[in-house]
Amino acid sequence: DVEEIERLISLDASLSFGLLKMANSAYFALRHRATTIHQAIMTLGLGELKQWIYLLSAGSASDETVDSSTEEFLKLSFMRASFCSELMKHTQDIPISRSEAYLMGMFSTLGYLIDAPLEDILAEVPVAEEIKAALLRKEGRCGKLYELVLSYEAANWDAISSLAEELGIPNKVLT
Repeated sequence: DVEEIERLISLDASLSFGLLKMANSAYFALRHRATTIHQAIMTLGLGELKQWIYLLSAGSASDETVDSSTEEFLKLSFMRASFCSELMKHTQDIPISRSEAYLMGMFSTLGYLIDAPLEDILAEVPVAEEIKAALLRKEGRCGKLYELVLSYEAANWDAISSLAEELGIPNKVLT
């Protein structure tokens, strides 16, 4: 079931990043770049996806244990992704889709998970310029959404109220 595969891959920022990177590699040479997990799965096809997952699991089986800080960053990326996606139901005038908002939240921790500058990581995958501006510089409406998520994590209630108002999100939705 492609939807279930998409859901499972979307739980892991590193896996999502790797899939998008592979789907957009020269090997698949597409006219249109895959910008969502679903598009990447369709680009690779289930057979190729299975091989890719087998390779990943063989590599991770040789790893001793998952670092607890890595596990925390994975949880954080999933929480941010879910929150961004849910908030999209209530925002006004945001130039990205719910699935792109999900990726924005998911990719927000990639710099820590991959141990590379986020700017370099985002240059390797075709994410919307609005998402890059939001994650790198907190610019634009997407940047406001990202700031809202960060403010919520930090319990910065003044910033939350201000940002929610700017985005047209009722305060009762946030609670």
